[in-house]
Amino acid sequence: MRDTAAMRLKGWRVSTSAGSQVSRRKVLAGGWLAGAAALIGLPATRPDSANASSQEEPLVGAWRLGVTLAGFPRRATVLLTFAPGGVMLHDGAQFPSGTGHGAWVKRAEGEYDYTWLSMAFDPEGNYTGMQRTRANTRVDETAQRLEGTGTLTRYDLNEEVVRIFELSFEGR
Repeated sequence: MRDTAAMRLKGWRVSTSAGSQVSRRKVLAGGWLAGAAALIGLPATRPDSANASSQEEPLVGAWRLGVTLAGFPRRATVLLTFAPGGVMLHDGAQFPSGTGHGAWVKRAEGEYDYTWLSMAFDPEGNYTGMQRTRANTRVDETAQRLEGTGTLTRYDLNEEVVRIFELSFEGR
């Protein structure tokens, strides 16, 4: 898998293969604009800095996935949300991690790469480090199903690799 969406563990800088930056400021500006428009009754529009074509990508939206980690007997259910402009969120209550934040890029027609970071916790709720997940997914021609593979890398408090898991998933 090519590393077309990359994140640094330190800081919140997210970059894509084209080198464009997606910042929290851009994401918050888009949300502020939509909220202000709703308050005064105007239709919401996206900021000019957002990629206009990405809203029409079949990946954009919320997806429920069944995820299998190599070496684990049961599948987990997670939610992924892909926003126009390359921002994504992950929520996986069955994993020992918090909400994930990341970026996605289009690789080919119906095929996408993405990377997200989330904080990891032990069973007692203590912070134990970070998790970075990199994945490639394909959306079917009906834009109703997706499937993919990736890796989840676990880091300790010193940002040293603890373990790398191969994963596969499918969803709708």
